Amino acid sequence: MKKDIRTLAALLIASATFVACSSDDIIANDQPVPHVQKYTMTINASKGDGATTRALTIDNSGKKNVLTATWAEGEAVSVYNVTRSADLTGTLTAQSDGASTTLKGELEGTIAAGDELTLKFLSPSYGTQDGTLTGSATSIDKVCDYAEATVTVASVADGKVTTTADAEFANKQAIVKFTLKQKIDDANIVIPAATALTVNDGTNDYTVTPTSATNELFVAIPATGAVNLSTNISGIHYSYNKTGAGLTVGKYYEITVKMNRDFVKLEGMTGNVTLLNGDLVTGTLDGSTQKYKITIADGATVTLDNATINGVTDGAGVAYSSSVNWAGINCEGNATIILKDGSTNTVKGFYLGNPGIHVPSGSTLTIKGETAGTGSLTASSTDNGAGIGGGHDLACGNIVIEGGNITAIGGNTAAGIGGGWDYPCGSITISGGTITATGGKSGAGIGSGGGDIANTSSCGDITISGGTVVAQGGLCSAGIGSGCRSKCGNILIEGGTITATGGKWATGIGSGGWDSSCGTVTIMNTVTSVTATKGEKSPNSIGEGDESPCSTVTIGGVETGSISESPYTYEP
Repeated sequence: MKKDIRTLAALLIASATFVACSSDDIIANDQPVPHVQKYTMTINASKGDGATTRALTIDNSGKKNVLTATWAEGEAVSVYNVTRSADLTGTLTAQSDGASTTLKGELEGTIAAGDELTLKFLSPSYGTQDGTLTGSATSIDKVCDYAEATVTVASVADGKVTTTADAEFANKQAIVKFTLKQKIDDANIVIPAATALTVNDGTNDYTVTPTSATNELFVAIPATGAVNLSTNISGIHYSYNKTGAGLTVGKYYEITVKMNRDFVKLEGMTGNVTLLNGDLVTGTLDGSTQKYKITIADGATVTLDNATINGVTDGAGVAYSSSVNWAGINCEGNATIILKDGSTNTVKGFYLGNPGIHVPSGSTLTIKGETAGTGSLTASSTDNGAGIGGGHDLACGNIVIEGGNITAIGGNTAAGIGGGWDYPCGSITISGGTITATGGKSGAGIGSGGGDIANTSSCGDITISGGTVVAQGGLCSAGIGSGCRSKCGNILIEGGTITATGGKWATGIGSGGWDSSCGTVTIMNTVTSVTATKGEKSPNSIGEGDESPCSTVTIGGVETGSISESPYTYEP
């Protein structure tokens, strides 16, 4: 096509179905029986009315969004004999540029007077489409045009084929400008260069690959009632499905599609990813080669489905900076994590001193199982970060666990679930699930991490109302309560089966050792059982640790004071 009108390019190939002639198309009895031979054919080809043009240019002069075009010298047209259901060998070639041209060439096959022929213009190299409006007569490989004309043979004489009329070509595809957005928030979906977008017409797949990042792509597609799009961008799979699209050949459309985020496949990540509400996360992120940050947007609920996040162990870890190092999963604000039934998920903190999963101060992270609650999660840190909670000089918000099979392992001076080194954490609430929490060297199993100076590290109230909980404290750290040289709020256990063991100088439930402290400890008669075991050199299994005060201890409605018996089991 002419350079000045070829404004659309990089378009998809459309497959064509050709309908055979009716029984009324009968070869005259006085015609000789044709046989395979060579023919020459010359025919005029016009662009015709705008609605029936072989064309790619948008013409809005008189008819809205109708495609028009001209011929380019050298363009080839193939010929199909509809009457005899056979392709003819050879092509007809455009002899000039312009709105009309003469097609001329040699054909080999069987042709007779009265035969119906379909002339098919199919530009080559459909696989090179890039979704842009570029293209010229010198880059025919970038043009994906598809048009047809049907003519009837008037005569075949001396090897020359003539037709009853000129060939008027009609475009056999629509052209669509797709603008890609996310259904969830209407944000643009920008496809990076060399990332494929698959377009499906309900039956066939076509591929568009942009040469530069964009969220607008021009695509050729046959007349169809269905339009389906899909793509993968940095591990995020997007899709869009539309029935009743009603695309008409020879027309141009502008369609804004709001695509679903189907899932995030971790091994496909090529950069940082923010998870949005409804995202499903699966696959493995190899932190040694994929040093990318995974963030949950404020207010989002995401599902882990056999997801593995392997953080790395390098980095100083002495000062938290979200632009330099980060946790395995980082919450921007309030967040909910669902463990898909039957899935096994692992999250390891990125860089030293960062937790497996972090929720910022003042926000709440909720973790729960799916319907059956059979999904599992193992969260850990390699240094001064909690399995779930805070990190080295990194405060954390509230933690709520409602179900699932959860194992939380704290780093060196951090809790399994709760605070990291030397910084506060919010409240901790457990209402269900099977929980195993192990503190690091000086962190509680569930509660606060260790502190450099007495009580600089802390956690809020701890409430357990259900589930099966096993908690092990580190050195001078309670199983459930405060870590070494730290404090925690009130501890309320009102349901579930609880087993808590303190580290050296610490209680099973209550204060750690070495200037630790905790609020009240209350165990209600609605529990199934509670077993507390004190650590070596701790005076008590519940309540005060070594040189570490605790407020009142009430068990089954009776204020008992600290419990020295160890192990101590309460089964109402």
